[in-house]
Amino acid sequence: MKRYTVPILFIISCVFILTSCGFANKDVKKIYAYLEKSANVEQNLSDMQKSLINNQKQENDIYDKILDLKLNDGSKIESLSDKANKLTERRKDILKQEKKMIDGSYKQYEKAKPILNDLQDKDDLKSKAEKVIHSASERYKTFNQLYKDYIDDIELNKNLYTLLHEKNLDQTAYKKQIDNINRKSKEITNLRNKFNDYTKAYNKAKLSLYNAGHLNVDYDDK
Repeated sequence: MKRYTVPILFIISCVFILTSCGFANKDVKKIYAYLEKSANVEQNLSDMQKSLINNQKQENDIYDKILDLKLNDGSKIESLSDKANKLTERRKDILKQEKKMIDGSYKQYEKAKPILNDLQDKDDLKSKAEKVIHSASERYKTFNQLYKDYIDDIELNKNLYTLLHEKNLDQTAYKKQIDNINRKSKEITNLRNKFNDYTKAYNKAKLSLYNAGHLNVDYDDK
C-alpha cells in the first residue's frame, strides 16, 4: 500500500551583513546585532536537512523493497524492517538537533524583543518592529508544532514496521496505520508551508526594519 512521505525541507532565517551605518538608529543597530546572531545559529540547518532527506530516501527505498516481497518472505521483511527502524531513530536524533538549533536561535531573538517593543514610531519603526515580533513568534510556534508532528510521524512509521514483523499481517490494522501516516504527512505538509511563509515574512520584516533604521545591509548568500 502506498505511503505518502513529506520532504523535510524548510527555509532558514537570512543573514544580513552590515555594510555601513553612519546615520543608523542606535536601537535598530542593537536589534540588528541580536537578530543576526539569531540567524547565524540556524546556518547549519541546511546541512542537517540534507542528512534528513538522504535518511528519508533510504527508508523509502527499504519500504518499497518490503512491498515487493511476498508475505511468506518473513525473514527478509523482518530484516528490512529492522534497518528501516534504525533509520527512523537516526532521523529522530537529527530532528532533535534541529530543534535545539531553532530554540537557540529564538533565545537570541528574545534578547532583541525588549528593544523592539520600546522603539518609537519615528520613521515608522514601531509598526515595522511589530511585524518582526509577529512573524518571529508565529514562526517559532509553527516550528514547535511541526517538530511535534514530525516526531509523531516517526512513531507511526516505527509502529508500521512492527506490524510488518508479524507473520500473519492484519490487513485491516496495516491499512489503518498507512491511513494514519498519510493523514499525518498531509498535516506536516501544511505546517511546513506555513513555517516557510512565516520565515519569508520574518526575513522581509527584518530587512524593512533595518532600512527604516538607516542600516545598509547586504544578504549573505555564502
